[in-house]
Amino acid sequence: MMDWKNIILILVAGLNLGSSLMVYFKNPKSRINIYYASFVFWVSVWIFGVALFRSIETETGVHLLIYAYYGAAALIPIFFYLFSFYFPYSKRLPTTKIKILVWVGTIAILIDSLPIFLVKDVVLNPPNNIVILNLASYLIYSVIFLTFTIFAFKNLAEKLKESKDFAKTQLRCIVYGSGIAYFFGILFNLIYPFFGDYTMIWLGPYFTVVMIIFLDYLLFFYNVTARMSHR
Repeated sequence: MMDWKNIILILVAGLNLGSSLMVYFKNPKSRINIYYASFVFWVSVWIFGVALFRSIETETGVHLLIYAYYGAAALIPIFFYLFSFYFPYSKRLPTTKIKILVWVGTIAILIDSLPIFLVKDVVLNPPNNIVILNLASYLIYSVIFLTFTIFAFKNLAEKLKESKDFAKTQLRCIVYGSGIAYFFGILFNLIYPFFGDYTMIWLGPYFTVVMIIFLDYLLFFYNVTARMSHR
């Protein structure tokens, strides 16, 4: 019988995937929709990967699975960072220098996510499987992840400070919803494993439901989709 925590993880992954598709198909030509949908899509892949990793009973394919969910997690802040330039309006667009840095950071973190660099060992005891991490590589991974995250919230915070009325409401929803999800995801799935505690990786993904509530209902579904359709 599947562990109840994994069942909830799969359900949450499905909610995120549905959210991603809903936003994308509202306006597939909008950069806001494209980057937000990509951001949430990789959230769903990451969560599904965590559920599969906790369930796996044999070593066959385990390293590929680890790469899949660490690689997916690595792409989350990158698309969120790109999204932050355009939502809810473009204050400034990514320069050529920023685009190059995004590409370099993306390639670096995906290479660093390879099990040959990131993983020392794997201990299988489902549903409490454990990855023993190479801390040097994991530190590089964490720094790149957090750098994109911090600059994304910096972009949004700058807009929040100067915005008024409807735009301010939109930005508050983005910052609160994604901020809560990021905080607990970083705590349980980035910081805890760094200190050798892999037992709580199931908990961080649950908080993405808060993001779905804030962003899809209060923001996208209720207010923004109408505006997006005119972009």
